[in-house]
Amino acid sequence: MKTEDKRVSLTNKEGMGGIIGGKGYKIQDKYIVNQIPYWLKDSTFSQILIEGIEDVDVRYKGDGNDFRIAYQIKDHSISPSEFKEIVRKFKDKDEATPGTYRKIIIAAPILSGKVKSLRDILVRCKDAAPFYNDAPHNIMNNTYDDLDDKIKELKLPVNREFLLEKVAFENIVSDNPKDEIFRHTFVGSILEIEQFNSIQPLALQRAFEKLSSFIVDSVGKTISRDEILNYIYVSVKEFNKSAEKSIVFSIHNWRYELPSLEPDFDLDWTRYFDRNVSPRKVPLYDEWGEIIKEFNNIRDKILSTSEVKLIRFQGRVCLSTGLIFGHAFAENAGFVIEVIQPNQDKPWRTSDKPMSQPCLSIREVKKNGSSDIVVLLNTTGEGAEKQVITFLDSKGIAYSKMIILEPMTGVGGRSVINGGMAISIAEETKKHLREFQNKYNAQLVHLFLVCPIGVSIFIGQKLQSCGRIQCYEYLNPGYAESCTLV
Repeated sequence: MKTEDKRVSLTNKEGMGGIIGGKGYKIQDKYIVNQIPYWLKDSTFSQILIEGIEDVDVRYKGDGNDFRIAYQIKDHSISPSEFKEIVRKFKDKDEATPGTYRKIIIAAPILSGKVKSLRDILVRCKDAAPFYNDAPHNIMNNTYDDLDDKIKELKLPVNREFLLEKVAFENIVSDNPKDEIFRHTFVGSILEIEQFNSIQPLALQRAFEKLSSFIVDSVGKTISRDEILNYIYVSVKEFNKSAEKSIVFSIHNWRYELPSLEPDFDLDWTRYFDRNVSPRKVPLYDEWGEIIKEFNNIRDKILSTSEVKLIRFQGRVCLSTGLIFGHAFAENAGFVIEVIQPNQDKPWRTSDKPMSQPCLSIREVKKNGSSDIVVLLNTTGEGAEKQVITFLDSKGIAYSKMIILEPMTGVGGRSVINGGMAISIAEETKKHLREFQNKYNAQLVHLFLVCPIGVSIFIGQKLQSCGRIQCYEYLNPGYAESCTLV
């Protein structure tokens, strides 16, 4: 009589079972793709193996700390007997390969009543223990007793310490692999990662579909972090190639970032910038002049060699760079600028329909001085007015009036809700700037912006034939002269 092979092996009956039937596990595939953003957020995440000793094994490497986490993924409610068997098998594997796996995560859309009750007690023990680590032990001891009782009730082949250290649960958002919630969860999660948060959500949806197919085709194979990242970037580039014909700029100030769109012009000015010093390093006045000249030369080349007027902007840049960029590709020359604005559902365009009602409130602060005026547009920063006044006074800059423009809905990080509002703010800023120029016969406008980069670009595009405007860049603390628009 043939004995059961109880070894931990990738080629025995249990180790090969998932590979033989792997392509039928659709919920498993969607769950794995949904987990990818969470794994990528951890810099030590290294590899995954689909159908290793469990449904998927995840490896972490870093600082001499090398460990794995096993996942058991179900598309149905887990009964007490099934849970008991999952735990027993993992315990046997863990004892046979000590130190290989840190824990097992059991993922399912629903748990049976008794398993859910154990899960709730287990989570309570893990979450509350740090709070009571110096309190009389009866509080946690009583809670641990409840866990021990549940272990006995379910006749689990492990003790409390094993469950606390080695077992965790996760909820699968749906039991339907065609449910759109998987796609939306993936996009929302990956947009939280800094290197992806400026990519269009539609492009990331394409990445979700491609990754889903990739996972199905990779059963039994080791997939590295770099392979996953490359698959996302390639998917995004494929999507962008099929998009509307445009000229793409990728501009780098604070650091160089891999662009989400394949750029026609890749402008690396990181040598001028450093936000890790105090005050920040930004270009000197003459260097801003060189940046303006480079933008204007590129614009002239585009006008003489191409009929394309849609300009796509991507990159992490300071507000003065945005102003210069918008100013170079003027509205009256027929250019439409699209900005990939972080944390927005879709890009902003200068062709977006503006709001039907005014967006900005106006306040004037009187000051005895020259005929120059100061315009401060503030959509995001608390205390910006005080910081600007402090800077102006410290530099002895004379002005007759300060005009403060702020959203009627209030200042805040998300006060500009879409491209239409950004367009309205840009148009109103230009309108009020000209109005006060004429009212006070101002020869020079000192312009300070505290706003999203998209708003800065849109304002730059609008500020044509508006006299001499001296712009300033925030240094944290203080400000410095940046570009002069004429």
